[in-house]
Amino acid sequence: MTRTIYTITSLFIILFLFQILIFNHIHLFGIGTPFLYIYCILCLPNTIGKSAQVLISFVIGFLLDLFSNSPGMNASATLCLGLLNPYLFRIFMPIYDSESSEASIQHFGFRSYFYYAGISTIVHQTVLILIETGSFDHPLLTLSRIGLNSLLTLILILVTDSIYHSSK
Repeated sequence: MTRTIYTITSLFIILFLFQILIFNHIHLFGIGTPFLYIYCILCLPNTIGKSAQVLISFVIGFLLDLFSNSPGMNASATLCLGLLNPYLFRIFMPIYDSESSEASIQHFGFRSYFYYAGISTIVHQTVLILIETGSFDHPLLTLSRIGLNSLLTLILILVTDSIYHSSK
């Protein structure tokens, strides 16, 4: 368990730096920004408990808000993701691998992990963008931002998971 904590902490530091220094400055077509840091929340082992997942998710979002000058938006979105994550984990976890506490393409299979990461990403992006815009006045723009951000983030999560778990 201690090794898992160190591994996830080092992964968080790397992804946090990438998010602050690189991904926050990417705006594909003026609207698409990847949010790869949520991969840390998806990597949290299911054995740590719901309260710990919610707390860790909130802290991750809060730290990103501190360095991104966004007043609580990331914390709110990651808090929602942290609340939903244990339930999504149970829904998409394969029955034959019920003792696994780790969400990855290796443990879930590509299809289940794709749905798990995809729904998680869409939830995060929806909450984040609706809080950021504060209204639904421009539904086409809002939906395109949610869609493009989710797509970019999901692609990066799948690539990162493949690289991260192939090195183990």
